[in-house]
Amino acid sequence: MYKGQILTNEERDRIWPQERRDRFSILCKQIRPKGNNSPAWKDGKSMNNGRIMVHNPTHPRTCKNYKYVFEHVLVAEKALNKLLPPKAKIHHIDGNSTNNNNDNLVVCQDQAYHMLLHVRQRLIKAGVNPSTPKVCPKCKQTKTFAEFTRKEHTCRACIKIRYKAKSMGKMREANGTV
Repeated sequence: MYKGQILTNEERDRIWPQERRDRFSILCKQIRPKGNNSPAWKDGKSMNNGRIMVHNPTHPRTCKNYKYVFEHVLVAEKALNKLLPPKAKIHHIDGNSTNNNNDNLVVCQDQAYHMLLHVRQRLIKAGVNPSTPKVCPKCKQTKTFAEFTRKEHTCRACIKIRYKAKSMGKMREANGTV
């Protein structure tokens, strides 16, 4: 027998009989307490990607097979006295994801608005007023800094139109109608 070898049921029973396996599994269950009884229990809190999670198996926003919810979601829901909509995101004003005070959280209706807040914060940090208008060289319209991408100097609407036109051109080439 060598390490990593897959054994047949007969070989496994010869080396490690069923009664011994059953007795060992019972001992393991007795030795390792779960949940509140575990010495590793930390009041139902854990960290995930720098964010605090709270044990709450009945909450609708629990992660699959994990039974934990982000603490900032619970704080926001408690302040609103209702559950958050499914697409709602929570923004931390100071950027510290462990600071879950009411006055540090902003509930955003979706991910797009959440990203807009980050863009505006980045502009303020750079010393630019995010409400100052800027002219798009493509459509010649004045728009706020937040409506422009970091990499390109055209507004997001013009970029969408350009990518849509590119994808339509590729579809025409594929169909042979060019």
